[in-house]
This record gives sequence, structure tokens and C-alpha cells, in this order.
Amino acid sequence: MTWTQSSIVHDRSMYIDAITEFDGKLFVGTGGNGVFTSSDNGQSWQSLNTGLVGLGSHYISSFAEHGGSLYAGTQGGGVFRLQDTVWSPFGTLTDSLAGNVEFLGLIGDTFVAGAGGNGYVWFSEPGSNGWTGVQVAPLQTAVFIIYSVVQFKDTLYVGSTYGVHRSTDNGLTWEYCGWGVPNGRRVRLTPSGETLYATASSANTLWYRCTSGDNWEFIESTIYSYNEAVVNGQFYAARSDGLWKTDLPSSVNRNPSLPDKYIIEQNYPNPFNPSTTIRFYLPVQSKVTLKIYNVLGQEVDTLADGIRAPGSHSVTWTTDTPSGIYYYRIEAVTESRSVENFSFTGRMILLR
Repeated sequence: MTWTQSSIVHDRSMYIDAITEFDGKLFVGTGGNGVFTSSDNGQSWQSLNTGLVGLGSHYISSFAEHGGSLYAGTQGGGVFRLQDTVWSPFGTLTDSLAGNVEFLGLIGDTFVAGAGGNGYVWFSEPGSNGWTGVQVAPLQTAVFIIYSVVQFKDTLYVGSTYGVHRSTDNGLTWEYCGWGVPNGRRVRLTPSGETLYATASSANTLWYRCTSGDNWEFIESTIYSYNEAVVNGQFYAARSDGLWKTDLPSSVNRNPSLPDKYIIEQNYPNPFNPSTTIRFYLPVQSKVTLKIYNVLGQEVDTLADGIRAPGSHSVTWTTDTPSGIYYYRIEAVTESRSVENFSFTGRMILLR
């Protein structure tokens, strides 16, 4: 309810991107000046950077505690472990071009890291100081950053620049499940009871929730949110205009309201080989045709041709056609006077 300002951590302007309590002290991770610690509740701060070596090692993204030790993820130097007052590298993420650690956490007794920009999740099993990487999805046309890894209803989920993926086999294989959550944003996930929340941030933050991991319900659009947490039944958001909180609802609408317009998403994955999925949403019952064309405008395949009910739909195209650029075109015709007919053409790439 009330806040007391600490003393200045460092006299140079910087970000504080991580904070934790460990061994009776406060630890903060800064964006450029490493780690500082306080044993008097923030009245004074001492630098704690011995051993943080390597490019980006003084840019701290996250802390995690396990087995009586404190670990720090860095934006370029990989993961470090604190022993007494000295940091030492934990594993060799930098050797795997994954030194840029955006997320560091624990799933049970296993360390999990979102590191690098190529869509890999990294695991370190109990008793090991090595990392095993699993690629969530094929490389996309832009950087693929993992921002969060959570467990929800015995399933692992990741939030990334390419939406939401999940794994039902402890991270060995992954599938896309972010239908409705836009790609190209910073997606973070927060589980709470029977509900999984997602924030998709760019210039602003879009909020979503679901109970199954498939059907995401849009909640609202707000000013940019840097981080989120659930504490004692309340959802907290650290936004650019301060700290906000709200009571969590006791239940979630399991049948989200229908869209008020036609929507078709970019196929995923893209590029692809040999399969890709196209998701679209109908506000009313419509006659839908969805066809694939090559660069010469020749029809290659028909994925949908008939009446579809209002709501969300998806079709998968599996093909043995040659590599190249293809186009998918959807046309939706309705008898409703409240919604206009719809057509859209999208571009996709097949790489073999």
C-alpha cells in the first residue's frame, strides 16, 4: 500500500531489470553495471561483479535460486553462479551462440533458459552444469526470442516473438498454439490456477487468457507493461505509468465472443516444409474458399470450399510441390447485412 524509496543504486543512469532476495540480502541486476547487493533493505548498495566477464555480462536479465546458490542470466555472457562473493560461468551457452539470456527459471529441479535469437529453449538437468538446446520451431524471417517458459496443467509453454508454443513431452518437441495472440511482439506467459495469461507487447500491451492453451480470449489493450506477476490472488503489472493490480476473476469465459470482423492470420510456420497451418476467424456463417496459387497465378490446391460456422477455423497444407513462393487466397461470402464479404491474399515460402 505504501512504498519507500531506496538509496540510489549507482550514480550513472541505468535500468534495473532483475531483483531478488537471497541469503538475507537484496540483489538487483542492472542494464550495464552488473549486480549490486544490499544488506540493509536498500539503504546502501555494494557492487558484486567479480567474475562477471565477457561481452554483455554486466547486463543482467534475470535471477534464479536453486540448491542454495544464486544464478544470473546475462544479455551476452550466458549464465553465472554466485559462490561466496565471486561469479563463475555456469555451462557454455556462449559457445552455442546462446549467451544472450532473455529468460532464466526453474521447472521443478530443471533449469530452463530462453537464450539466443534462434528459437531455442535450453535445459540443464539437476546435477549438471551443461545445457541441452531444443529448437521450438524452424527459424523465421526475423529474430526468434524466447521470453518466458512456464508449466501449465502438466504442459510446458513458451512465449516468444512468434507467439505461443507448447510441449507435452517435457520439452522434446513443440507445437504452435498461439492462435489469436499476434506474432512479432514480446509475448510473456503467467499461469494462475486454471488460467494461463499472455501479454503481447510492442508499442502497447495486448492482454489474453485461456484455459486450454488453444482458444485465447482477448482481454484489453493497455499502455506498455514491462513485467507481470500473480501474488495472493491478484495480478500485478509493472507498466510504464506505474504499478497496477487487479483481482483475478474466479472463472473465465470458455466460449469467447465471436469476432466482429473477418480475420486471417499469417500461415505458421513460415517458411515451412512440408506443412503449414492457416488460421481464420468468421463473424458470421459464411461460404469460404481458400486456395493456394503459385507465382504464375496457377491454382495449386484447394484447402476449403463450403459453408463454415462463425468462430475460429484452421486448415493445414501439406505439399510435395517444389520450393518457392506461394500465395493463399481466402474469399468469404455471407448473406448477413451486418458484415461485408471478405477477401485476402497472403504470401508464404516453402523451403526444402
